[in-house]
Amino acid sequence: MRRRSAEPGSDGLSARLRAAVCRLLNAAEGAEIVRPVPQVAVREIFRTFWPYARPYRGWIVVSVVLIAVAPAIEGAKLFMIKVIVDDVLVPGDIGPFLWIAPTLLALTLAGGVVSFLDGYLSTWVGQRFLLSLRASFFRHLQTLSLDFFERRRLGDVVSRLTSNIAAIESFVISGVAQLV
Repeated sequence: MRRRSAEPGSDGLSARLRAAVCRLLNAAEGAEIVRPVPQVAVREIFRTFWPYARPYRGWIVVSVVLIAVAPAIEGAKLFMIKVIVDDVLVPGDIGPFLWIAPTLLALTLAGGVVSFLDGYLSTWVGQRFLLSLRASFFRHLQTLSLDFFERRRLGDVVSRLTSNIAAIESFVISGVAQLV
């Protein structure tokens, strides 16, 4: 009785599998399986999604202000450390430390509060924005004809909807804050 080699590709199944993978890879290299998404201008993106963010524009302004205040507080803390070094440590006089320490503590607490409020507010605004966006998308899906759903697989529609909203979510939650 002859034994087959344990090497991959020595039997017919592995050869057929390799051939199928090669055909798929060649098809992927030679032809477009999925059409590329067209590029969209940033102005068009804002024009499309601003109606969903409009109810939160006051909170967005507050969030932007908090984003600007946080580095200012960090700069003030660094300045206070400079004052400690220049006015307390170098001359060896502990007197100014009595007003510098509470100021530094207050700045640290203010920085923590501002950081918390900024994170909470930006997350709240972003999630409310996405909730209204999802509600609008699902409302639109419910108005589509049954013929639309017959021509498409349900998994494709749901997958595209959730992946697109996830991409918008990552842009809104992290992209806008990084932009500012």
